[in-house]
Amino acid sequence: EGLLSTFRGSANDIQSYDKPIIIEEYGGHAQGGDARWVSHEIHDGLWVGWNMRLSASPMPWWWNMILDGGGDRYYRRFADYIKGEDLRGRRWRYRRYNVDGADGLAAMARHDRQCAYIWVYREDITELHYNARGYWSQPEAATMFYKERARNFNPLAEKAGNLFGPVENASIDLSNLRLEDGEYEAEFWDTWTSDPPEKRVINVSTNGATLPLPPLVRDIAIKLKRRGR
Repeated sequence: EGLLSTFRGSANDIQSYDKPIIIEEYGGHAQGGDARWVSHEIHDGLWVGWNMRLSASPMPWWWNMILDGGGDRYYRRFADYIKGEDLRGRRWRYRRYNVDGADGLAAMARHDRQCAYIWVYREDITELHYNARGYWSQPEAATMFYKERARNFNPLAEKAGNLFGPVENASIDLSNLRLEDGEYEAEFWDTWTSDPPEKRVINVSTNGATLPLPPLVRDIAIKLKRRGR
């Protein structure tokens, strides 16, 4: 199973008990794996966990690699994104969406009627499937498939490069979120850099709305909040 399937399975398994869930170990394989692949999974796990029914960010293996390899910047970026966000007392829903005009990209969202958090990602990387002859050969197989797909993208580098695209004129149909009418402030965060988020205002009506995305070369996280809420 890929990262998404693993997290979703854990969340669904515990949901019937109405108890909080924390994923204690994730990222790569018990035998390790290529540093690029493992680092990419550690990065993606933060954003996957935020947009699933989990009670806290997942906790990865390989702390020595995170600290020595500069992976702590993934956590700084995520911490900046969630700073000041209060999730209590809200009726959250969780959905997966296609991204219009961008083959191979998908979006997952946590939302209620006045707010949405959305992560746009490359599905064949985050949900990496690979063929392996046995458990102990999985790291080698995963590394091969990851390198074939990610190509020159390097999650260990401060300037990681392009993971896809560039993708122009992509958008997300917001109608299924059933947001209340009004003006919404949208923020677009490049999850791999420390650049300030791009900001704009969009109007949402009972007929729905389309959220145009900025040009994309890596995954992004979006905040969408109704003004005056």
